[in-house]
Amino acid sequence: MTDARWVGGEVGAGWDLGQRRGEVNQRRQAEVEDGTLDESAAHGARLSPAMYVSRIFAVDHSTVGAAEGGEEMGNLRLREWQRLDFYDPKPQLIELRRLETSGMLDGLPAHVKHLRTRGLKPYLERRQCALFAFLMGKKMGTPVAVAYSEQSDYDAVMKWRLGDQVRFAPVQMKELPPDRGAETRDLQHQIDRLKVRYPRSSDLTVAIHLNRNMRVLVSELDLSGLNLAALWFFGGDGANRWWLTGDLLSPNASTQVFDYPQE
Repeated sequence: MTDARWVGGEVGAGWDLGQRRGEVNQRRQAEVEDGTLDESAAHGARLSPAMYVSRIFAVDHSTVGAAEGGEEMGNLRLREWQRLDFYDPKPQLIELRRLETSGMLDGLPAHVKHLRTRGLKPYLERRQCALFAFLMGKKMGTPVAVAYSEQSDYDAVMKWRLGDQVRFAPVQMKELPPDRGAETRDLQHQIDRLKVRYPRSSDLTVAIHLNRNMRVLVSELDLSGLNLAALWFFGGDGANRWWLTGDLLSPNASTQVFDYPQE
């Protein structure tokens, strides 16, 4: 089994008139703290983090078309995946890094800058999915496109070519957040929850973002009882170096290190 080290790092409403000015200001402050208030509507100063990030994910970044080839898709789920809009994750990650370093987020609460509010959580998950797709593409040596999904049992679908075939993989994203505590025990708790939540999900890939400073001995983890297609860990220093470890359900699990995408 592999013995690897990951260094964690952050991956990184409108106006409603109240009966009294105090009520309005209180609501406005809550929305600013959540990262969902479009401040430009009130001050002409700037858009909210939610607006900026949503625009990044809305831009057509080299959309990958539906699956090519004449292979008959007899499975309903595969036909659904063919209709999804797939994106190259690299430009999205570059744009998000540009936002982080632009100074536009200066002065905002840390939980807003790091997309850790209820309103910004979907964008945090999309960024994690984009990172995982990019890392998998680097590992396999072929571009991996990602489509974001709101299905109950997966967060994204990834697509790549293997020879003359187009392959798909539904991915459920999990995270070990940057909190303090017993790291290995917390990670084992995540794994145990997967056993209960996905007892018969042999086509599902689970990726866990280890978003904290920690050292993991995979040999100390109990992976028995997992019925998944694959299990991967990934993490980084919050800047340029990112680690990908897996498939943990394979005897050939390994760790590789890649650079964050650059222009």
